[in-house]
Amino acid sequence: MIESMAGGKSAPESTGVLILGFAGSSNETLLPVRQFYSRLLPSSRIVSTTAVFDTTARHAQLKQALHQRDGVEQLLVHTMSNHGHHAWMSLLDLDRDIGRRLKALVFDCGPAPSMSAEGRAEAAARTAFSAVLGHGISVPRALQDSIRQAAMQVDWAWQTDEDILKLAAKESAVPTLCLCGQSDSLYPERAAQHFAALLQHGIPKRAVRVECLPGDHCNLLQSDPTGYENAIAQLLRESTLTL
Repeated sequence: MIESMAGGKSAPESTGVLILGFAGSSNETLLPVRQFYSRLLPSSRIVSTTAVFDTTARHAQLKQALHQRDGVEQLLVHTMSNHGHHAWMSLLDLDRDIGRRLKALVFDCGPAPSMSAEGRAEAAARTAFSAVLGHGISVPRALQDSIRQAAMQVDWAWQTDEDILKLAAKESAVPTLCLCGQSDSLYPERAAQHFAALLQHGIPKRAVRVECLPGDHCNLLQSDPTGYENAIAQLLRESTLTL
């Protein structure tokens, strides 16, 4: 699903923020992130997408998101977890011109390129539970094992180091922030540091910073709103994005 909102000022929206959500996210769960950017960049056009697993449907949704960028000359992209990063990979294939507009990148809680098989199973289960709970559905304990088994059969868009290096070569050398949570077993700080090293290997002159904040997977804004805002505000100062 696609959701768009304008910032709080009536100035022309030449600045865009694109939020690529985590697996199991919804427009409702991404609303706090959209509202955060609306406050931080009040003259910007903010678009979020939950993406989908089916490749054809995902491309159709991302093309719809690209249509929202008409008139946008400077862009910040914020991806969440492996799923958001996979959507970003697809987006770069769909729009080769996006690098000209790109001014800053935020990788929030992913991707985790070296996740173990056990970690992948846990991530799949968490995502499945997040999706059903987000719709107000309670999961009886007797069904939880069945959901875990079914979740592991889905393509959850895991990326290898080679995938990430290929993508990094397509990105512009813009300031990049990698966020991770101190309580995040799916994407611990060592995974963020590994990912940051891959990005710098792909484009050596790229400025990449890792910030590990209090919180769990993809809830850093809720756990540490001040630290979250300070980290992204610093990224904006490091970028060429005109505020």
